Amino acid sequence: MEQNVYRLPLLSHATALGTLPGQPIDASYSLVKDLDQPRGGLGYVAQVVGRRKVQVLAWISEDMKVFPTAQTLASEPDGRGELHFDPWTDTPNSGAVRVQSSDGFDRTITIGEYAVDGGTAWLTACTENLGAYREGKHPLAVLIAACWIGACLVPRLAGKTVGAGAGRISELFRDMMAKPLPDGLDEIIWRGTTNNAGQSSVFERFAARQLVEAGAGQIRQIEGEHPLSVIRLDSTDMFWMRFDDDEIEGLQRDLVLGVEAALNRLSFVDLDARGHDNGMGLVSTFTEEECFQSAMRSMHMWATHAKFVQQEATVENPEQTVRGTKAARGGAWDVMTRFIAICERLKLPFRLEYLCDVDPKSGQMAVTFSVPTASMMPGSDFVGGQWVDMRAQRAGRAASYALRLAGLLAQAAFTTGARVTSVDVTGRLGSLSGQPVLSLGFDRSPFQMGVQPAYVSGRFDDAAQDNDPAAIVQMLQPARHALRFGADRGLMPVEPLPLPKALVRQHVPLWKDKRELPDDIKTLVRADYAYELDVMHDDCVVKGPEIWDIVNQNEDSPVTAMFEVESALMQIESAEKDHGDRKPLYCEHPLMRLLMVNVEGKATDRYWKLPDAVYNAHGALSRLNRELGERDKAVAQSEEMMRLAPTTARGAIELSLDYTDVGEDYAGSADALIRGLKTALMPIDVGFMYYRLGYALWKTNSHKAGLACYAMVLSMPEGPFHDRSRDEANQLLAEMGEEELPDRDRAEQTLRAAGIPVAPPLALLEQLAKVAIMLVDAGFPLAADEAVWLLGIMQPADVLPALRRSLRWGAAGITPDSDE
Repeated sequence: MEQNVYRLPLLSHATALGTLPGQPIDASYSLVKDLDQPRGGLGYVAQVVGRRKVQVLAWISEDMKVFPTAQTLASEPDGRGELHFDPWTDTPNSGAVRVQSSDGFDRTITIGEYAVDGGTAWLTACTENLGAYREGKHPLAVLIAACWIGACLVPRLAGKTVGAGAGRISELFRDMMAKPLPDGLDEIIWRGTTNNAGQSSVFERFAARQLVEAGAGQIRQIEGEHPLSVIRLDSTDMFWMRFDDDEIEGLQRDLVLGVEAALNRLSFVDLDARGHDNGMGLVSTFTEEECFQSAMRSMHMWATHAKFVQQEATVENPEQTVRGTKAARGGAWDVMTRFIAICERLKLPFRLEYLCDVDPKSGQMAVTFSVPTASMMPGSDFVGGQWVDMRAQRAGRAASYALRLAGLLAQAAFTTGARVTSVDVTGRLGSLSGQPVLSLGFDRSPFQMGVQPAYVSGRFDDAAQDNDPAAIVQMLQPARHALRFGADRGLMPVEPLPLPKALVRQHVPLWKDKRELPDDIKTLVRADYAYELDVMHDDCVVKGPEIWDIVNQNEDSPVTAMFEVESALMQIESAEKDHGDRKPLYCEHPLMRLLMVNVEGKATDRYWKLPDAVYNAHGALSRLNRELGERDKAVAQSEEMMRLAPTTARGAIELSLDYTDVGEDYAGSADALIRGLKTALMPIDVGFMYYRLGYALWKTNSHKAGLACYAMVLSMPEGPFHDRSRDEANQLLAEMGEEELPDRDRAEQTLRAAGIPVAPPLALLEQLAKVAIMLVDAGFPLAADEAVWLLGIMQPADVLPALRRSLRWGAAGITPDSDE
């Protein structure tokens, strides 16, 4: 046998492969099964070099992987192979055709999709030019061999990179998101602009252009100053830049959102490509013209959006019921959550930020939303086979987009319920804190009879109106408006339409709100007027932080600190007015004020807000007595904290520390923490208490229950007690001779069996949902906003977190600071 050349038997099992595009003229290839190979193999891909002589090039395994090799193999190599057919996990008899890139990054790149029926297979999509093998059915092993030759061997012989210009668009996005954002963006730009070997795909070149025009090259400088990353939302397939709104502002924010919009246009190309290539979304599916048309279509899908909104009128509202409480149909909760659910599911190329407010009794609703700036719009069009600079039209196009979106949001508002008869929509430039640049009012009947049909019929989709925002206004026919255009046809700052008085009343700062509560709410919260639910406004002569200032200033002298804290208490007591038969009450957070029905007492009990300084004073005295070794005195102060704040967990935490820090009484500490867990709702409190309880139970030989406590901490979102809980849990596991922590379900079962509460308690969450829904429906959004925040973080959907923002700020974005 000549070196690396094998002679086949006279009656060989070799299948000649057809000529593939790009294949060397003098080369012919076969699929050979007569040579020694690992068990189950599908044969070797070989080049015919003479009569019954072949040179081995690659081997195909039973699980459809192709491994390059110059010799026959005795055992299957490790790894994924250079090309592999990977069955889909959710679709039988089909899968992806993938290669490993030769660019040094070993990227897995999908180049197509196959389907199989027994031993026969065919390609349903492919980025490579495989000639006759691109169409029709072929023996499975033959098709695999042809794919390897066309996708790997031919490019390599031509000096090209395997996988270059191929793959799924989603894989390009995945690789980008796996890297630091500036690097991921730069890689896409590099592939589309500097690959002088001509190996980039049409989509990569299109993507590079969109990102460069959007200013993606400046992201590195911004990311160097502020944390910045990007995700792709599962709900809409749109991209979402993650950054701190308080840090990235002005032009930097415009640039970041401009890049986000460019990525979203590329995402629409991906979605459209999937519709043309059997769901693959390959980078080679569209021409440059088709990529541009797809991206442009993303800004002209108003008929599609309007039909989606129209359909939502008949859909049940899943957020109408929360933890067993069902909101009234057509009430504020139902209307707002319906509106939010629609907004969260709209597939828009530009970020939509919004706030809403409604008063179903008067039928009035108001919406505020963010308007894209001119710099966020694309800067060029593909016309007649070439790119044309359109930056001069950016302002007009941004205005037209914003006006179309305003009308769509009005439709969404009217869709939420028949009681909504009037909607005012205000757009703010760039963000919800930007200048108002449009304010349009719509009445239900004229809108539904004239404007909505125009949306559904596609009249608003006409790209010819992109630079004629005045024409859009004529089509919208607003009943009232505040609007003006600049010389560039862009939107100019305006004084927005006044907020209806019914909505203004709902956002009076809670401590100033003298409206009477409905009778059913009075019983649940043990209050008669809205202002009684406020726990944040503090007009005490001594402010809460001043107590801790005293302690910190006298850290070397606990006795002096105690004297000054007690003096502060006396000063507060002398200045405090007589509250009659009302009881003092402290709540660390607003939501805790809504749970008084669970506290021992009568439905007729009423409370006055205990100053923060008084509660902090008892906490400080507890700690100072601990430092002095006076456990009984410390315990008395902590017990007083629990009496004054029965729905707040902090007193129980201080009490547990009294027992451990003075005398290492872990049994007493465990009892205190168990008491506290009965009312613990805030995630930080729950995590800390389970962490401390785990250690206390460990030290009292309740190992199984202690391990369950650690498991509870580690089942929560990453927090400050995770690392310590994990370390201590591992130590306890070793001591118990166990290997793994129980999962969440088993941990809860263990806790219940040991008489330990599972926090947050389900009954309290149900109570919180009930009161929050009732308050929102009764027109007291500020009293419910923090409760909705907690309910929102306990479930994966976006609706409740978005509802919380609207409850807190209202459509006008009024700051609910207690001192305003």
